[in-house]
Amino acid sequence: MKGKTLHFLVVFFFLFNLPISKARADIAPPEPPPGSSIAPGEEATMVQMVSEQVVLELTGEEAVFPNLDCDAHYAEQEYCKIRGYEVLVSTSFEMRNQSSIEERMVVRFPLQLGPPFRNSIISDFVVMIGNQELDWQSIPIENEYGHNFEWAAFSVTFPANQTKTIKVSYSTLAYPFEKSYDRHIGYVLETGAGWFGPIEQGEIILHMPYQATRYNILDFPEGAEFSGRELLWSFENLEPTYIDNWQVDIVNPGLWQKVLEARERLDRNPDDVGALVELGTASTEASVEFHGFIEPEKAELFLEGVEAYKSATALAPDDVEVLVLYFQAISTVINNNESDWGINTSLPTRSEIMPLLQRLQDITGEEDLSSVSWEAQIVFDFYDPTLVPTMTIAATNIPANNIPISTQTKTLETPVAPSTLEDTAPAEPTATRTEITQQKTELQTGGWIWLFSIGIVILLGGGIIWRTRSTEEKTE
Repeated sequence: MKGKTLHFLVVFFFLFNLPISKARADIAPPEPPPGSSIAPGEEATMVQMVSEQVVLELTGEEAVFPNLDCDAHYAEQEYCKIRGYEVLVSTSFEMRNQSSIEERMVVRFPLQLGPPFRNSIISDFVVMIGNQELDWQSIPIENEYGHNFEWAAFSVTFPANQTKTIKVSYSTLAYPFEKSYDRHIGYVLETGAGWFGPIEQGEIILHMPYQATRYNILDFPEGAEFSGRELLWSFENLEPTYIDNWQVDIVNPGLWQKVLEARERLDRNPDDVGALVELGTASTEASVEFHGFIEPEKAELFLEGVEAYKSATALAPDDVEVLVLYFQAISTVINNNESDWGINTSLPTRSEIMPLLQRLQDITGEEDLSSVSWEAQIVFDFYDPTLVPTMTIAATNIPANNIPISTQTKTLETPVAPSTLEDTAPAEPTATRTEITQQKTELQTGGWIWLFSIGIVILLGGGIIWRTRSTEEKTE
């Protein structure tokens, strides 16, 4: 009995005092069907999808879909509306019955959009064979996660050894991400796996409302090609699975259109301060994640915005808003690791930035720039050569003028006091006070946990020993 008691106390003690660490995990939600290949019924078939062509046209127009998770009574509330950019989809499926027996079946097409894009239905669904529009009905089908999703169902007859073309069209949305202004467009191929044999050939075309480039289409399938306003992707002999589903991420169309418009204005007048500010704002908003991080593929777009702000400060040196916008952009660069961007970039030099900071102080009459803009104070502290070694700079969590700013921290090293300021950007920091404080806090917390655990063990041990002795005395 005593041996078992000791074993229990030892196990309890070490389990209770295992190091506490933050859990890290990536989650992948199920692929929503914002569009899909047609699917056969439950029965086996000898009908093959010989080819398919999909054209997705991003119109650039904003659209609103209803959120089916909302009660009808609250349908007009903003949180019951799903906002995005309209995508018109037209598909053509060449189907061939490879058997000598005619087949009649109910063909299905998914209508419902699921997580992570909230719950909605694609609109304006039309299915045609030749010039004839088919009747269809909406039916619920339970998915692998136990939820009922709506599918369109329509009857089709496939004559023996003949080919028939089915055309489907509908409208859907380019959906927003939670982390940025980007939009997502997808097309599900895996539902076409139920037909006989592979899909011999297929083509998916994304048509943009402006020139399609790697700067406005950020993530696209391997092998895709740009051609004018289109992104083209094709395949052969595909038996599609989940990993074959087509998807792209695009820069927010509204922001990209503002970038293009500002560029056009600057082509006509390079000294247009308003156009420079518009270019800077649109470029930085489109390229910065909500937490202040800049993806490498967006770095060039962001730096274009920084240069636009810089040019605006030269033309309007007394404009407080222009100066603050420029410092916001510089603080974002400070809070990112530019070495990850894969392009040549450098911060402005001290001789370039300090006169602008001094000018902002003179105009506002504020020596402490944090009362004007936290980002301006961050830049000032970063470039000021008089800072002590342990000073930590942290960006505000509240973005000014809707430009997201990172909360990442940096600590400055004290430079050797020069007779004049060096005409170089400050050296990158190598340590942070935050790390030291965090370690100290962890040690203090760990000490309290050990003391608390020892107390618990003593109490449990005393209780068990007392109970054991009481039992022995009763036995005697």
